Amino acid sequence: MSGAPIGRTVTVRDRSLRLWHLPPPVVRPGGAGRPVLLLHGGAYSTMAVFHHPHRPAGEETYSLLEALAFRGFDPYGLDFTGYGGSRSGDLVPGGMEWFLDDAASAARRIRARTGHAPIVLGWSWGAQVAAALAETPDVSGLVFWGGVWGEKADLVPEPLRALPRPTGPWRTNTREHALADFLTPGSHDPRVADAFAEHALRTDPRSPSASRLVFLSGLPLFDPRRIRHPVLLVHGEYDPLAGRADHEALADALAGPRVAYRVVPGADHNIQFGLSRAVFFDLLRDFWGGVGSGGEVGDA
Repeated sequence: MSGAPIGRTVTVRDRSLRLWHLPPPVVRPGGAGRPVLLLHGGAYSTMAVFHHPHRPAGEETYSLLEALAFRGFDPYGLDFTGYGGSRSGDLVPGGMEWFLDDAASAARRIRARTGHAPIVLGWSWGAQVAAALAETPDVSGLVFWGGVWGEKADLVPEPLRALPRPTGPWRTNTREHALADFLTPGSHDPRVADAFAEHALRTDPRSPSASRLVFLSGLPLFDPRRIRHPVLLVHGEYDPLAGRADHEALADALAGPRVAYRVVPGADHNIQFGLSRAVFFDLLRDFWGGVGSGGEVGDA
Protein backbone atom coordinates (compact mmCIF):
# COMPACT_ATOMS: atom_id res chain seq x y z
CA MET A 1 0.00 0.00 0.00
CA SER A 2 1.36 3.42 -0.92
CA GLY A 3 0.57 6.84 0.43
CA ALA A 4 0.22 8.31 3.89
CA PRO A 5 -2.93 9.19 5.81
CA ILE A 6 -4.36 12.59 4.95
CA GLY A 7 -4.99 14.97 7.85
CA ARG A 8 -8.42 16.61 7.70
CA THR A 9 -9.93 19.12 10.11
CA VAL A 10 -13.11 18.69 12.16
CA THR A 11 -14.45 21.67 14.09
CA VAL A 12 -16.18 20.93 17.40
CA ARG A 13 -17.62 23.98 19.14
CA ASP A 14 -14.53 26.19 19.60
CA ARG A 15 -11.83 23.61 18.93
CA SER A 16 -10.28 22.00 15.85
CA LEU A 17 -9.51 18.29 15.71
CA ARG A 18 -7.44 16.16 13.37
CA LEU A 19 -9.27 13.44 11.43
CA TRP A 20 -6.86 11.15 9.57
CA HIS A 21 -8.01 9.47 6.36
CA LEU A 22 -6.43 6.73 4.25
CA PRO A 23 -8.55 6.22 1.10
CA PRO A 24 -8.69 2.64 -0.21
CA PRO A 25 -6.68 2.03 -3.40
CA VAL A 26 -9.64 0.19 -4.92
CA VAL A 27 -13.10 -0.82 -3.74
CA ARG A 28 -12.99 -4.53 -2.88
CA PRO A 29 -15.57 -7.06 -1.71
CA GLY A 30 -15.92 -7.14 2.06
CA GLY A 31 -15.39 -3.50 2.93
CA ALA A 32 -17.11 -2.34 -0.27
CA GLY A 33 -15.91 1.21 0.34
CA ARG A 34 -17.75 1.45 3.67
CA PRO A 35 -16.37 4.23 5.93
CA VAL A 36 -14.95 3.27 9.32
CA LEU A 37 -14.17 5.70 12.15
CA LEU A 38 -11.36 4.53 14.46
CA LEU A 39 -11.23 5.80 18.06
CA HIS A 40 -7.96 5.40 19.96
CA GLY A 41 -7.28 4.60 23.61
CA GLY A 42 -6.52 6.85 26.55
CA ALA A 43 -2.76 7.23 26.09
CA TYR A 44 -1.81 7.48 22.41
CA SER A 45 -3.36 8.98 19.28
CA THR A 46 -4.39 7.59 15.90
CA MET A 47 -1.03 7.74 14.15
CA ALA A 48 0.63 5.94 17.07
CA VAL A 49 -1.82 3.07 17.60
CA PHE A 50 -3.44 2.68 14.17
CA HIS A 51 -0.54 3.45 11.79
CA HIS A 52 2.53 1.59 13.07
CA PRO A 53 5.72 2.52 11.14
CA HIS A 54 7.17 -1.03 10.95
CA ARG A 55 6.86 -2.33 7.37
CA PRO A 56 8.09 -5.94 7.10
CA ALA A 57 8.58 -7.01 3.49
CA GLY A 58 6.08 -9.64 2.39
CA GLU A 59 4.14 -9.64 5.68
CA GLU A 60 0.75 -8.33 6.78
CA THR A 61 0.88 -4.63 7.67
CA TYR A 62 0.97 -3.44 11.28
CA SER A 63 -1.14 -0.40 10.35
CA LEU A 64 -4.85 -0.90 10.99
CA LEU A 65 -5.59 2.00 8.64
CA GLU A 66 -3.70 0.20 5.86
CA ALA A 67 -5.24 -3.17 6.67
CA LEU A 68 -8.76 -1.75 6.44
CA ALA A 69 -8.03 0.20 3.25
CA PHE A 70 -6.51 -2.90 1.64
CA ARG A 71 -9.65 -4.86 2.53
CA GLY A 72 -11.83 -2.30 0.80
CA PHE A 73 -12.95 -0.11 3.70
CA ASP A 74 -12.61 3.68 3.73
CA PRO A 75 -10.86 4.24 7.10
CA TYR A 76 -10.65 7.40 9.19
CA GLY A 77 -9.02 7.89 12.59
CA LEU A 78 -9.86 10.71 15.00
CA ASP A 79 -7.44 12.31 17.46
CA PHE A 80 -9.45 13.26 20.54
CA THR A 81 -8.97 16.72 22.06
CA GLY A 82 -5.47 16.96 23.56
CA TYR A 83 -3.98 14.07 21.54
CA GLY A 84 -1.75 13.95 18.46
CA GLY A 85 -2.87 16.40 15.80
CA SER A 86 -5.67 17.68 18.06
CA ARG A 87 -3.35 19.22 20.66
CA SER A 88 -3.94 22.92 21.28
CA GLY A 89 -1.89 24.32 24.13
CA ASP A 90 -3.08 22.91 27.44
CA LEU A 91 -6.65 22.18 26.31
CA VAL A 92 -7.85 18.79 27.59
CA PRO A 93 -11.24 17.02 27.46
CA GLY A 94 -13.65 18.23 30.13
CA GLY A 95 -15.38 14.88 30.60
CA MET A 96 -17.17 12.08 28.77
CA GLU A 97 -19.31 14.60 26.90
CA TRP A 98 -16.18 16.08 25.30
CA PHE A 99 -15.04 12.70 23.98
CA LEU A 100 -18.54 11.98 22.71
CA ASP A 101 -18.83 15.41 21.05
CA ASP A 102 -15.47 14.84 19.35
CA ALA A 103 -16.51 11.43 18.02
CA ALA A 104 -20.01 12.51 16.95
CA SER A 105 -18.62 15.50 15.04
CA ALA A 106 -16.16 13.24 13.22
CA ALA A 107 -18.92 10.75 12.35
CA ARG A 108 -21.11 13.52 10.94
CA ARG A 109 -18.20 14.91 8.93
CA ILE A 110 -17.59 11.46 7.44
CA ARG A 111 -21.28 11.02 6.63
CA ALA A 112 -21.40 14.43 4.94
CA ARG A 113 -18.33 13.55 2.90
CA THR A 114 -19.24 9.98 1.90
CA GLY A 115 -23.02 9.84 2.10
CA HIS A 116 -22.82 6.97 4.61
CA ALA A 117 -22.83 6.81 8.40
CA PRO A 118 -19.56 5.12 9.40
CA ILE A 119 -18.98 1.97 11.35
CA VAL A 120 -17.33 3.14 14.59
CA LEU A 121 -14.43 1.01 15.83
CA GLY A 122 -13.22 1.78 19.34
CA TRP A 123 -10.18 0.27 21.02
CA SER A 124 -9.56 0.23 24.78
CA TRP A 125 -10.81 3.60 26.11
CA GLY A 126 -12.06 4.37 22.61
CA ALA A 127 -14.41 1.37 22.85
CA GLN A 128 -16.36 3.06 25.66
CA VAL A 129 -16.73 6.24 23.59
CA ALA A 130 -17.64 4.22 20.48
CA ALA A 131 -20.35 2.33 22.36
CA ALA A 132 -21.86 5.56 23.67
CA LEU A 133 -21.81 6.97 20.13
CA ALA A 134 -23.50 3.79 18.88
CA GLU A 135 -26.59 4.70 20.92
CA THR A 136 -27.20 7.38 18.26
CA PRO A 137 -27.97 7.32 14.51
CA ASP A 138 -24.59 8.94 13.73
CA VAL A 139 -23.07 5.51 13.00
CA SER A 140 -24.16 2.33 11.21
CA GLY A 141 -22.38 -0.25 13.35
CA LEU A 142 -19.99 -0.80 16.26
CA VAL A 143 -16.75 -2.69 16.81
CA PHE A 144 -16.15 -2.86 20.57
CA TRP A 145 -12.53 -3.99 20.93
CA GLY A 146 -10.60 -4.42 24.15
CA GLY A 147 -12.99 -2.22 26.13
CA VAL A 148 -14.98 -2.49 29.35
CA TRP A 149 -18.72 -2.37 29.99
CA GLY A 150 -18.57 -2.65 33.76
CA GLU A 151 -22.24 -2.91 34.74
CA LYS A 152 -21.09 -5.52 37.26
CA ALA A 153 -18.03 -4.16 39.06
CA ASP A 154 -16.68 -7.62 39.89
CA LEU A 155 -16.36 -8.38 36.15
CA VAL A 156 -14.02 -5.42 35.55
CA PRO A 157 -10.44 -6.79 35.27
CA GLU A 158 -8.36 -6.27 38.41
CA PRO A 159 -5.61 -4.18 36.70
CA LEU A 160 -8.26 -1.59 35.82
CA ARG A 161 -9.85 -1.59 39.26
CA ALA A 162 -6.40 -0.92 40.72
CA LEU A 163 -5.62 2.12 38.55
CA PRO A 164 -4.49 5.13 40.62
CA ARG A 165 -6.46 8.35 40.34
CA PRO A 166 -4.57 11.02 38.33
CA THR A 167 -3.28 14.01 40.27
CA GLY A 168 -3.16 16.45 37.36
CA PRO A 169 -4.65 17.13 33.91
CA TRP A 170 -1.69 15.58 32.04
CA ARG A 171 0.47 12.50 32.34
CA THR A 172 3.96 12.15 30.91
CA ASN A 173 4.29 9.03 28.77
CA THR A 174 7.32 6.78 29.19
CA ARG A 175 8.90 3.89 27.32
CA GLU A 176 7.82 1.55 30.12
CA HIS A 177 4.23 2.67 29.72
CA ALA A 178 4.35 2.40 25.92
CA LEU A 179 5.50 -1.22 26.23
CA ALA A 180 2.91 -2.13 28.88
CA ASP A 181 0.48 -3.69 26.38
CA PHE A 182 3.14 -6.08 25.01
CA LEU A 183 2.80 -8.46 27.95
CA THR A 184 2.42 -11.97 26.57
CA PRO A 185 5.60 -13.70 25.34
CA GLY A 186 5.11 -15.17 21.89
CA SER A 187 2.19 -12.89 21.00
CA HIS A 188 4.30 -10.27 19.22
CA ASP A 189 7.63 -9.48 17.56
CA PRO A 190 9.87 -7.59 20.05
CA ARG A 191 11.10 -5.36 17.21
CA VAL A 192 7.52 -4.20 16.67
CA ALA A 193 7.16 -3.35 20.36
CA ASP A 194 10.39 -1.32 20.30
CA ALA A 195 9.34 0.53 17.14
CA PHE A 196 5.96 1.31 18.65
CA ALA A 197 7.45 2.74 21.84
CA GLU A 198 9.75 5.05 19.90
CA HIS A 199 6.98 6.13 17.51
CA ALA A 200 4.34 6.61 20.23
CA LEU A 201 6.55 8.79 22.41
CA ARG A 202 7.36 11.03 19.46
CA THR A 203 3.67 11.31 18.60
CA ASP A 204 2.33 11.71 22.15
CA PRO A 205 5.00 12.65 24.70
CA ARG A 206 2.18 13.43 27.12
CA SER A 207 -1.54 12.65 27.24
CA PRO A 208 -4.61 14.08 28.98
CA SER A 209 -5.68 12.34 32.19
CA ALA A 210 -9.36 12.87 31.39
CA SER A 211 -10.12 9.37 30.11
CA ARG A 212 -8.89 7.78 33.33
CA LEU A 213 -10.77 10.31 35.46
CA VAL A 214 -13.99 9.53 33.60
CA PHE A 215 -13.38 5.78 33.83
CA LEU A 216 -12.71 5.92 37.58
CA SER A 217 -15.75 8.13 38.21
CA GLY A 218 -18.09 5.22 37.61
CA LEU A 219 -19.13 2.59 35.09
CA PRO A 220 -20.94 1.85 32.88
CA LEU A 221 -20.51 4.74 30.46
CA PHE A 222 -23.07 3.48 27.94
CA ASP A 223 -26.29 1.47 27.77
CA PRO A 224 -26.08 -1.53 25.40
CA ARG A 225 -29.87 -1.82 25.34
CA ARG A 226 -29.99 1.47 23.43
CA ILE A 227 -27.63 0.26 20.69
CA ARG A 228 -29.70 -0.77 17.67
CA HIS A 229 -26.87 -1.29 15.18
CA PRO A 230 -24.92 -4.47 14.32
CA VAL A 231 -22.13 -5.02 16.85
CA LEU A 232 -18.88 -6.98 16.74
CA LEU A 233 -17.21 -7.56 20.13
CA VAL A 234 -13.52 -8.47 19.97
CA HIS A 235 -10.73 -9.05 22.43
CA GLY A 236 -7.44 -10.88 22.53
CA GLU A 237 -7.15 -14.26 24.22
CA TYR A 238 -4.51 -12.97 26.67
CA ASP A 239 -5.80 -9.40 27.05
CA PRO A 240 -5.61 -8.54 30.78
CA LEU A 241 -7.62 -5.33 30.32
CA ALA A 242 -10.71 -6.81 28.65
CA GLY A 243 -12.52 -9.40 30.72
CA ARG A 244 -14.19 -12.30 28.95
CA ALA A 245 -17.06 -12.46 31.44
CA ASP A 246 -17.67 -8.71 31.04
CA HIS A 247 -17.77 -9.09 27.24
CA GLU A 248 -20.12 -12.06 27.44
CA ALA A 249 -22.48 -10.10 29.70
CA LEU A 250 -22.34 -7.20 27.24
CA ALA A 251 -23.13 -9.49 24.31
CA ASP A 252 -26.20 -10.80 26.15
CA ALA A 253 -27.43 -7.26 26.86
CA LEU A 254 -27.07 -5.88 23.32
CA ALA A 255 -30.30 -5.38 21.41
CA GLY A 256 -29.02 -4.87 17.86
CA PRO A 257 -29.99 -6.89 14.77
CA ARG A 258 -26.69 -8.75 14.69
CA VAL A 259 -24.23 -9.34 17.53
CA ALA A 260 -21.06 -11.42 17.38
CA TYR A 261 -18.43 -11.97 20.06
CA ARG A 262 -14.99 -13.16 18.97
CA VAL A 263 -11.77 -13.93 20.84
CA VAL A 264 -8.60 -13.66 18.73
CA PRO A 265 -6.31 -16.60 19.62
CA GLY A 266 -2.83 -15.79 20.88
CA ALA A 267 -3.47 -12.04 21.00
CA ASP A 268 -2.83 -9.46 23.71
CA HIS A 269 -4.56 -6.10 24.29
CA ASN A 270 -3.04 -4.56 21.16
CA ILE A 271 -4.11 -7.16 18.61
CA GLN A 272 -3.17 -4.89 15.71
CA PHE A 273 0.54 -5.24 16.59
CA GLY A 274 0.54 -8.97 17.32
CA LEU A 275 1.28 -12.12 15.38
CA SER A 276 -2.48 -12.82 15.13
CA ARG A 277 -3.27 -9.45 13.55
CA ALA A 278 -4.30 -10.86 10.15
CA VAL A 279 -6.97 -12.97 11.89
CA PHE A 280 -8.37 -9.78 13.40
CA PHE A 281 -8.21 -7.82 10.15
CA ASP A 282 -9.98 -10.60 8.25
CA LEU A 283 -12.59 -10.90 11.01
CA LEU A 284 -13.50 -7.24 10.48
CA ARG A 285 -13.84 -7.79 6.73
CA ASP A 286 -15.87 -10.97 7.05
CA PHE A 287 -18.31 -9.68 9.66
CA TRP A 288 -19.09 -6.42 7.87
CA GLY A 289 -19.32 -8.22 4.54
CA GLY A 290 -22.67 -9.51 5.80
CA VAL A 291 -23.94 -6.09 6.88
CA GLY A 292 -25.13 -3.45 4.40
CA SER A 293 -23.82 0.11 4.38
CA GLY A 294 -26.93 1.27 6.19
CA GLY A 295 -26.55 -1.38 8.92
CA GLU A 296 -29.00 -3.89 7.45
CA VAL A 297 -28.08 -7.55 7.90
CA GLY A 298 -27.37 -9.66 4.83
CA ASP A 299 -27.04 -13.38 4.25
CA ALA A 300 -23.32 -13.70 5.02
